[in-house]
Amino acid sequence: MSCKPSALAALVPTIGTLLLVVFATGQTRVGRALSAKPLVWLGLVSYGAYLWHQPLFAFARLRLMREPSSAEYLLLIALALTFAWASWRYVESPFRDRRRIPLATMVGSTLVSGVAVMAFGATGLLTQGFPNRLPSETASLLETARLPGAVRQRCHFSGSTLPTPDSECMVGAFYDQAVAVIGDSHAAMLSDSLSAALRPHGLHILSLTYSSCPPVPGLYKAEDASSRCHEFNEIVSARLLSDTRITHVVLAARWALYLEKRRFDNGEGGKEPGRDVWVDEIRDGRRMSNTEDRRKSVVKARYEDTVRQLADAGKTVVLVYPIPEVGHDVPARIARAMMLGLAADERQLTTSARAYEDRNRSVMEVFDRIDLADRLIRVRPAMLFCGTTSPERCETQRRGLVYYADTHHLSTAGALMVAEEIAASITRISP
Repeated sequence: MSCKPSALAALVPTIGTLLLVVFATGQTRVGRALSAKPLVWLGLVSYGAYLWHQPLFAFARLRLMREPSSAEYLLLIALALTFAWASWRYVESPFRDRRRIPLATMVGSTLVSGVAVMAFGATGLLTQGFPNRLPSETASLLETARLPGAVRQRCHFSGSTLPTPDSECMVGAFYDQAVAVIGDSHAAMLSDSLSAALRPHGLHILSLTYSSCPPVPGLYKAEDASSRCHEFNEIVSARLLSDTRITHVVLAARWALYLEKRRFDNGEGGKEPGRDVWVDEIRDGRRMSNTEDRRKSVVKARYEDTVRQLADAGKTVVLVYPIPEVGHDVPARIARAMMLGLAADERQLTTSARAYEDRNRSVMEVFDRIDLADRLIRVRPAMLFCGTTSPERCETQRRGLVYYADTHHLSTAGALMVAEEIAASITRISP
């Protein structure tokens, strides 16, 4: 049986503590050192310090809206020790003295406070976080940060669920000409707005998307054995290639994530949580585990091959370049800034355009070299969000609209901007 590195790391201090307890007696140097008054005092307040440090650190991050500096952490540690001493002196010690607080009183107060905490938590859960606590301006702004709805929810797949041949998502309504939207959740966010934008032009939307899955046959999710991404892509590819009424195919995804593995870090304190995500090659029906250089080379080649295969089948491919990621949870951060009373300029959340370019350079190099003449439409969302007010920054909100629903998904407002750009490109060249 093998131990993970984290388990081994925890084992070392555990064994060390055991050795100290067994052998560090008053007759040893270590035992005498540990009996020094400052260390004894630290031992008395250590559990209180453990309890106090977490809320202090958490609220400091919330108030500062960034990670505290080393000096600020030292101050927070000093505060945690101060509060720990106060709670030991005025809470722990009295509760341990049965002459001052009888057992019945202690048990009763513990039960009452426990019930009160559970009732508060249940109320917060039922009301979805006490929404009425938000100022009206904040609540109005957050309304614009909602995720797009109907089409996305109906035809976005994940886990073991796949579209069946006779499902509404596969068949669609009766139509003469259709635009297919395929990809991951970034593509799904565009479906509703794009459907509304193309409907007046007589174009139907066929949306088929799968969570954390680039719309590229021949690749599988290497870090998630339960994902059926590769099966989904085979089903969708067959559907697209067999239907001549589908004249345009919109490809959108978190292209850089699947190539680079790492979730986004904007270099300014905004780091997207979660594990690495990547894809690797399926060759002759077998899942390969390639070296990193080989894997990246294969993924980039498959990205290009997918576009060319669709074009060779007579489809006009709308290739959506990477949507700028943020790293911060945009609605939560903006709402927090407003509730803290920060000035309007301090509430503006932007990210580095250079970070976007560095993150997506490899993907954009692949996309830029694809030359398919009139069979390829390029849509660059970065041109909508970056360089609009400052040449070096990408916006997440403007004029009372929040463009993102979390750290990287577009909100309804943000998706509408990209969808309108796609619709305009399609209708300019459509007969």
